[in-house]
Amino acid sequence: MDAICTVIGSYAPNTRMKSTSCYIISHKRKLLILDVGQFVKEKIVKYICSTKQEIDDITIVISHNHLDHVAGLISLGDFLIKYFPHVFVKIYMSDTSEKYVNWYKMMNKKYGNAFEFKRLDETTVFKFSKYDVSFAKTNHCSGKLKSYATKISDGYNTFVYTSDIASIDDNIKKFVKNADVVMLDAGNPVERRKTLKGYHGKTNEIVSSVLKCNVKSVFLTHLKACFSETDYLNSLNEEDKRSVYIVHEEDVFNIFSSIKSLEIFKIQQSKVLAVV
Repeated sequence: MDAICTVIGSYAPNTRMKSTSCYIISHKRKLLILDVGQFVKEKIVKYICSTKQEIDDITIVISHNHLDHVAGLISLGDFLIKYFPHVFVKIYMSDTSEKYVNWYKMMNKKYGNAFEFKRLDETTVFKFSKYDVSFAKTNHCSGKLKSYATKISDGYNTFVYTSDIASIDDNIKKFVKNADVVMLDAGNPVERRKTLKGYHGKTNEIVSSVLKCNVKSVFLTHLKACFSETDYLNSLNEEDKRSVYIVHEEDVFNIFSSIKSLEIFKIQQSKVLAVV
C-alpha cells in the first residue's frame, strides 16, 4: 500500500484565525511529518496515541522557520521524549533565522541529545521507508530565511508539497514536472501579495503554472483566513477546476491520489469509520 497523508494543520475561512501547517505521512511503521505549526501538538499526540500500529521512527521536515510551520516543534519534542523515548526521531530544518529567532540552533540545543538534527538545503536527500525524499528551494522568502518544497517518489509516482510559495519559477517547474499530486500553497485569490513574513502567489496563476507541468492533480492547502473556499474556486481558470481539490482539516488520502481516486478513498474511509 502507498503512503497515507493525514492533514493535521487547519485553516478557518472568514475568521481571524491563522492557517497552520502540519501533515503526517505514514507508511508501515514509519512517520514523515511535514511542518509542525502552532496549535498542532495536541492533534499529533492524538494521532500517535490512536494509531493501531507501533511506530519505529519519526522524521520531521520543517519547510521554513515561520511560526505557522515550526512553532509546535518545541512542545511536540517534549512529548516525544517523555512518552516515546524508544522512537528514533530525525529532524530536518534550515539553519537560517528570521529576526531574533534561530530555530535550528535553539532546537538543536534543547533536543540535540535526544533527536538527530540535520540541516535542510537543496542537496538534502534521504529515504523514508521505500520512498526517495528530495527538496527544492522556493521563492516564498527573501533575505537569509529559506523555504523548501518536498518531493516524495517511489520511482513511478510522485507527490510534492510546496509549502508557502510566491510563484512557480523555473526551479519549481522542473521539481514538480510529471507529479501525480502537488499539494500547493493556495496563495491569494485576488493578487500576489507580500506580507511581513513572505510572498504568496496569486491562486489562479500558480495553479495554472503547476498544471502546465503535466501535473495530474493539485491539492490546495494553507488557505488564507480572510477568504472562503468559494473565493478560491471562483478565482481558478475554468479548465483548471476539474484538476483541483481543496484540502480540509482531518482529510486522509493516498499521497498519489488523483481527484477521482481521492473521492473514492474518502467514501471507503467513511464506510470503515461507520463500521467502527
